[in-house]
Amino acid sequence: MSAVSLVGPLGARLRSLYDLIEAAQLQPLNRYDRIWDCCCDHGYLGIKIVEAELCEKLVFVDQVPHIIQWLDSKLEALPKERFSLIAGDASDLVFDAKQRHLVILAGVSGSTVTAIMGAILKAYAGDSIDFLLCPTHGVFEVREYLIDARVSLMDEWIVSEKGRHYEVIHIRAGAEIDGDVKVSSVGKMWNANDKDHEAYLKKNIAHYQRAEQGDDAVRSKRILEEYRGIR
Repeated sequence: MSAVSLVGPLGARLRSLYDLIEAAQLQPLNRYDRIWDCCCDHGYLGIKIVEAELCEKLVFVDQVPHIIQWLDSKLEALPKERFSLIAGDASDLVFDAKQRHLVILAGVSGSTVTAIMGAILKAYAGDSIDFLLCPTHGVFEVREYLIDARVSLMDEWIVSEKGRHYEVIHIRAGAEIDGDVKVSSVGKMWNANDKDHEAYLKKNIAHYQRAEQGDDAVRSKRILEEYRGIR
């Protein structure tokens, strides 16, 4: 591990992702061999993972070439065998079936999350691949996709940072599911005594109340009723 980090402290959102990964890597049966950082955060999360030597190899993925070039120069002080860089579409990732994989999709829209996941699950249908998701918006649509894709829910939570609220969803594709691990359309992680949860719920309700007046009123009303049913 580097004595001095190449990047500053992570914010609450990325820190919560890091904490889950760190906890998973401490359990021999749950360790990931390869972690794919597809975050829109200039690789800060991945850098922290590499510095802590949490996995055999971390793969940075970004479609923007200059970000990959920046990372290449930034990571000069770290062991080359611990990471690799891909300047390309995360939909085209290649997975070794003999390894355990975690794909991180955070800091991107819900439509981007579902597009990337859809391409990966089509190419690797039936393979066990874990995903750690934290979309910036469109989370209800992400959950609808996950339900249709019949993935297994491993964990989920709400994290707040600088007045914004995010849902984190940890899932596994290619595994048998039962009632206890099905993804819910609005989540099962709500805490009525948590002020951040209360604020986030009110925000969602207000959003769909406005949407109910628009072109997709029937769908918006259905979603609104689901959020109002949270206790």
